[in-house]
Amino acid sequence: MSRKSPIRQLQVKSTTSDSARRGLIRESLTGIRKYFRGGNDAAQLKTALGAIQSIGIESRRLNNARVLETFGASDFSKRGLVLQPTAKVRASIGDVELRLSPELIAREGNDDRVVFLNCRAAKLDSETAIVTVEIAHWVLEQYGIKMGIAGIEYVDLFTGTVHRTKKRRPATTKAMLQNAKIITALWPTL
Repeated sequence: MSRKSPIRQLQVKSTTSDSARRGLIRESLTGIRKYFRGGNDAAQLKTALGAIQSIGIESRRLNNARVLETFGASDFSKRGLVLQPTAKVRASIGDVELRLSPELIAREGNDDRVVFLNCRAAKLDSETAIVTVEIAHWVLEQYGIKMGIAGIEYVDLFTGTVHRTKKRRPATTKAMLQNAKIITALWPTL
């Protein structure tokens, strides 16, 4: 009997992210997605690097090139990810809305993957990565997607580290809920 993939439920709302962070590295993320869609096709990275050369803002051009070059040299690029449409998943805590926007949603063999990428030229703090994974798991759960937390990962392209956890710590959920209450209380005064 075939196991129904919860990742299919993420396909409800396919969107393109317009966040500032992704806007600065949009071209490199597009190149990474095309690379995986092409079955780990290195020609897609070369095409993306060529397209990046036409970016008028030098710092943005250099940043996108760095991300693609770092990705191409990483162990992460060797993984056999089969991309699924990226979706935005949301959950609310009172008046606070949490939006989940991973860089990649994929299948790897029989496993579902939700992947966040650290594309900065600096090491990702391990605790920040794990808390992000835990909150992502909570948001997926609230949205109605039952997926093991081990399928959610934060890949640090700068160091090559893949951050995962085996369980969500109750303290993370408690802190998140408390912080949402504080935000709700303070928001009208800002």
